Amino acid sequence: MINISSLFTVLLLRASVVGVAVKIMNKFYLPKNETFNHFLGMNETLDEFEITFDKFHQKWNDYRVVAEAKKLDNLHDLALEVSERINKAKWLFHRIFEINDELLKESACKQGDLFKNYNKVEEAEILTEALYYQLYRVKNILKVNFLRGFESGGVRNVVQHLLEQPEKPSQIHICKYLVGHDNGPIIKLTIKKGRHAFNDEGLYTNLREYFKNLNLKLDAQLLHMKHSV
Repeated sequence: MINISSLFTVLLLRASVVGVAVKIMNKFYLPKNETFNHFLGMNETLDEFEITFDKFHQKWNDYRVVAEAKKLDNLHDLALEVSERINKAKWLFHRIFEINDELLKESACKQGDLFKNYNKVEEAEILTEALYYQLYRVKNILKVNFLRGFESGGVRNVVQHLLEQPEKPSQIHICKYLVGHDNGPIIKLTIKKGRHAFNDEGLYTNLREYFKNLNLKLDAQLLHMKHSV
């Protein structure tokens, strides 16, 4: 006959062992201040963007093959530049993601000369601005030469309104640069003032919009080229 008391004790011991194992993993094997669920979630986000960049490269290569077959590839240097800049963007994104993930539990806000995690925040800001300029240059090349009408409001507005255009006195910045946010780094977190004020939704949100619009335009253009005489 099964001893109920002994069985209950065994179950409790197993539960305790599992609990201890999770605590050990969180303490020693995962980055500081990171839970197991957070670790899984961040991996899913990184995987998502890995697939996004790779998917674009595959479609862009397909486009170039079709264009060459139909004798439409008269912009070889610009087409190559698109590939090179997206590769650079992918490299930049990886490092930005690492820093943002590391600071996710203690968002670092750059405001003034003194702020926490100075070196990491400065590095992330430089890389984030560089990434936006890579994407902006690609957008303009594609829009003028390959994919008429392609636009991405998030990337465009960050570059035009937050990186290049001087602020108006009525705009109040809470942070010049914020890293360690669920939606990725944010350029100039601003209290909106006036009709034309623009707030950055975060790098990850802007990337998703950028590649969604880009893939839609590229798919349509590929379909048209394949069925054109």
